[in-house]
Amino acid sequence: MKPTTFLPGLLKSKPVVFGSSLLVTGLVTLIPTTAEAGTFTSINTCNLSDVQYTTNSGNVNASSCVGMITDPKNDVTSGGDPLLSFLNDNDFGFGDFDWQYSEKINVNDNGSLSPEAGTIDYGFDISVNGDGKGGLWSVTTALTSPFAISVKAAAGFSVYFFEDPTVDVFNGLWTTLGLRTPNGQNIPAISHISLFVTDVEPVEPVEPVEPVEPVEPVEPVEPVEPVEPVEPVEPVEPVEPVEPVEPVEPVEPVEPVEPVEPVEPVEPVEPVEPVEPVEPVEPVEPVEPVEPVEVPEPSAMAGMALVGGALAALRRRKKSS
Repeated sequence: MKPTTFLPGLLKSKPVVFGSSLLVTGLVTLIPTTAEAGTFTSINTCNLSDVQYTTNSGNVNASSCVGMITDPKNDVTSGGDPLLSFLNDNDFGFGDFDWQYSEKINVNDNGSLSPEAGTIDYGFDISVNGDGKGGLWSVTTALTSPFAISVKAAAGFSVYFFEDPTVDVFNGLWTTLGLRTPNGQNIPAISHISLFVTDVEPVEPVEPVEPVEPVEPVEPVEPVEPVEPVEPVEPVEPVEPVEPVEPVEPVEPVEPVEPVEPVEPVEPVEPVEPVEPVEPVEPVEPVEPVEPVEVPEPSAMAGMALVGGALAALRRRKKSS
């Protein structure tokens, strides 16, 4: 396969996780052409699924990849370069990050591993299948920010970029499928794998939070009928202030009245018997004056007796008549 020019920004492709399976929305496949790419040359044989990280929902592919890079043939020779410089210069279009070289794991011919420490330790480690063409990778400190894994085999290396980890990443898998020999037929055995991280400091793993029980849905509230607007109240005219009342002079206390001695009760009077009515007296007819009778002086007393007797006789006659 002919070498091609690497065009930064054209290799971005996001995976989509659906349930426990992974759907790759795009693969790095550039039209083969012959060109120089400044400081590196790449043939486009890498796939996003060559390197993945693991979640509870399944494996997640890389966001982008570049490779196989055949010039230079080695990704890390001293202090993370030349790959570290490519990353910090954003030559691959991964983004403007402050990249750091974490660690490289060399796989020896006898299958043993030889780690080479970088500038920041994430406890990077790998395991290798029997044929040397795949295996697992892991870290002891969670990867929570963008990171990249470089896989070196045979005549070149490929770089796999993970832009936005959806979980705290602790492990994944790797293959050398993107490092086929120039005839595209043979898959080489691994030489070494390197980890590069961005400027975000590693975060200690957080204990998982217990899931919260779902809340029962609240029944919808019936809409409240709108309240008719209240007519404005006419302002009350201010009341004129009342003149203060002059204080009333205190009344002198009244001297207490001496108590009256109780009156002894009066004995009841016995009722008087009614008097029978008196019959009316008939009027007496006036008596005709009697002419004076001359009484001889010597016999005056006898004369008066005669007169009295005459008057009495006269009254009796009147009554009888």
